[in-house]
Amino acid sequence: SAPSSPEPAVDDGGTGAVRMTVQARLRIRGSSAPLTVRVTRGGVAVDGAAVLALDVRGRRVADGVTGPEGAVRLRVPRRAEGQVRVLALGREAVVAVVGAAPVSLRSDRRSAPAGSAVRLHGRAPAHAVVVVEARARGRWVAVVRLRADAAGGFETPVRLPAPGRYAVRARSGDGASEALRLTAR
Repeated sequence: SAPSSPEPAVDDGGTGAVRMTVQARLRIRGSSAPLTVRVTRGGVAVDGAAVLALDVRGRRVADGVTGPEGAVRLRVPRRAEGQVRVLALGREAVVAVVGAAPVSLRSDRRSAPAGSAVRLHGRAPAHAVVVVEARARGRWVAVVRLRADAAGGFETPVRLPAPGRYAVRARSGDGASEALRLTAR
């Protein structure tokens, strides 16, 4: 769950010596995403500055203290989707928090004979392209591409070629399901 690329500083400007730098937009692909906040005073990193992130209702969603480089990495949860206000040393920045489209994947069977197929089914946004991926040599590799129906449902067989354990997931756009563990015996 990586944040979107850094963008120009978002703060209330002003003529004060304190400056807070944070990306303007954060995309959450899983249950949370990291948000890095930097605090400087007169161009020098501030060590030990308390940083607080609040949701639109004013509830705390994350907090932390800057280190020697004047930075802290906060974990912003998916429930903070919308906007988050980040506060530090009298400065405030607003970060747009965008969640990825929800994608799910299920199977009626978690175990099958080697060489046989397991039927996978799940949900994604309506008419979205869905890619079912398997974990191989430390990376996710596409196994099959299909399109979700008008209600967002999809279904496909996946063959388990040899005895062993397999991790599979469904991905659509920026969203991905949790990994599903399958066993070929």
